[in-house]
Amino acid sequence: MEEKDSSELIKRFKDLLSLHERTLKYLESNKSDSVLIRDYKCLQSYLRNLSDDESYTILTPKAKKLISNRTQPINELEDHQIKDLTTEQVEQEISKDKISRKYLERIAIVRFGASKGGITSLRNREAVIEKLHTLISNEQTHETIARVASGYGMTGDGD
Repeated sequence: MEEKDSSELIKRFKDLLSLHERTLKYLESNKSDSVLIRDYKCLQSYLRNLSDDESYTILTPKAKKLISNRTQPINELEDHQIKDLTTEQVEQEISKDKISRKYLERIAIVRFGASKGGITSLRNREAVIEKLHTLISNEQTHETIARVASGYGMTGDGD
């Protein structure tokens, strides 16, 4: 059966992850071998951090060909270029169809000064994207506050 509907495949992959998580809880509740549980957790973490395209390739043998036809890999910016991005440009970067989790993490660390440990510990790629949106929003809020504060300081209307 040839499946081309990636959203259905992604749903199936998430269902498998859920089953995998329940299996882990079962192993823990039965006090299974601690090394097995640790290894199982590592595998679970790896699977949760896969991008949609990577999970798609696991469930579909022909997926690599379909994905390469669907999107072209993005050109990642150098660190000095990332530092100079405006918040709007960051939004454009993170909204690209095919962007790796590692690149998203690099943007958070280099552009916003997020801690590497805090970013890499996020549960999955979508959580990294959500964190980036929060960082963008925070920066825009700070810029607005700075503009308002500097405007009041110059006109003397702050009373």
